Amino acid sequence: MGSKSVKVEEEQQDRISDLPDCLIHHMLSFLPSRWQNQWTRVPVLIFNYTGISCENSHNIIDNILNLQDCSKIKKFHLDHPCSDDKDPGITAKIGFATRKHVEDLSLTLSQHVYTLPEFLFDNASLVKLTIQNCTLMPNGRVNWECLTELGMYDCKLPDQAMEHILSGSPLLKSLELIASLSQFDKLIIVSKSLKRFLCHHNAAMGFVYSDRFISAFEISCPNLEELSLNLNVVTICYSKLVTQAIKNVVSCSLLLESFDLNCDGISGLVIASESLKRLALGHLTDVEISCPNLEKLIILNDLGRVGTVKLLNLSSLLCATIDFYGPEFYGLGEWEEDDISDQESQKSWIKDILQQLQHIKELTLGRCIIKVLSKFVSMGDLFLPVLDTNPKFGIICVLRNSHVLEKLVINVPHYDQKYYNFLKQTDFGKNYWNSNERDFDCLSLHLKTIMIIGCPEEVVLTFVKFLLKNARVLEKMVVEFKDHVTTSKMAAFERGFMRLPRCSKNCDY
Repeated sequence: MGSKSVKVEEEQQDRISDLPDCLIHHMLSFLPSRWQNQWTRVPVLIFNYTGISCENSHNIIDNILNLQDCSKIKKFHLDHPCSDDKDPGITAKIGFATRKHVEDLSLTLSQHVYTLPEFLFDNASLVKLTIQNCTLMPNGRVNWECLTELGMYDCKLPDQAMEHILSGSPLLKSLELIASLSQFDKLIIVSKSLKRFLCHHNAAMGFVYSDRFISAFEISCPNLEELSLNLNVVTICYSKLVTQAIKNVVSCSLLLESFDLNCDGISGLVIASESLKRLALGHLTDVEISCPNLEKLIILNDLGRVGTVKLLNLSSLLCATIDFYGPEFYGLGEWEEDDISDQESQKSWIKDILQQLQHIKELTLGRCIIKVLSKFVSMGDLFLPVLDTNPKFGIICVLRNSHVLEKLVINVPHYDQKYYNFLKQTDFGKNYWNSNERDFDCLSLHLKTIMIIGCPEEVVLTFVKFLLKNARVLEKMVVEFKDHVTTSKMAAFERGFMRLPRCSKNCDY
């Protein structure tokens, strides 16, 4: 059966594509004439601005559209600069797509904020609409009765526009809104069909400080399953409105399973839900979580803003990720000592979080929080069953304090020569692992799985030797290197690895 399967797979390969271009061109010259104009009936049209003058670009696209002979367009994507807010060239192309009953329309425009033509709002064939740098001003009823996906990026929506759009889109399932939120007088999302809503402040536009108040912020979507809010609350002064809106949407959306919340300026938030299974929080000062069916929790806190996190009734929680926002998190360099000023508060916050998470099966500590953790010799009696961490800081501290650790994952996220050079001088240094100060409770009784991914092969062998020699109940060890490791170095590591003594007799490598 094995040889037969191989033969069938070989027969299904595309061998024509492997032929030289000159031979393919010769074959195409013999095709019947009826094939020569088939491209004019292709229902997918994608145009990207190439950098030539706008006038020439418009002419080229218009000539192509004039030759189109299909009755229906499945997909029409246009990435092009517009000359003014009512560019006739852009309007003509949207008119062509509308007449062809386009189902998937994408408009990525630049230079000027283009005002969508009124006729586009009366298009019952639209299923997916993506628009960027546009103004939506429907004067009357919106007829998007088949629309299921809508994405609006850096768009302007005057008063009542969102209400008209949502009321005219009865089948809308997914809504993405990315913009400078300070431009809205009010933001009200009411939809019985909506299952996914993403609302993010556009970071590329910066944090524009404004005294402008939003008069209303509401999300009323009873069938919502996925919610993602990334809002710069401080700059637009509506903390109380957002806090109340979040509380309402979480409590009223009985199908909500995934919630991402990143709101700088919100405190005292209570998140209580019977349906939530995934929750990611960032930039929150004080929060209380009561979600009995929650399975995954992510908390990213500010380095200099330590608040309280109360975890209540999380009996279903399986895994959690904890980290700090800081220069390293954003890839902006290393922390200086002065960046961690209130060390006792940081220590208290970390210890409080870890103590509340001792019952879960998998815990991930980010590289920023590991650096803070590495400053403390002892965190007291912490019992962490599983830990996924970064080796640059704190491996010794983690092993010392994780008394019932069962799974250890060490992951270097990317290759960087300076980063690797530093690793050679820190926790992976040979001096420590070859010393006698190596008595860790987890190695003797609990550690069963070890994964080491992306660490420099020059230094990891000593650490692996230490683990194999001391992990008495180890069942599985995985060591993976990045693509930059040469074949010869890999072979040398394998030879050294196979000669290492093993304490556990049941380990799979």
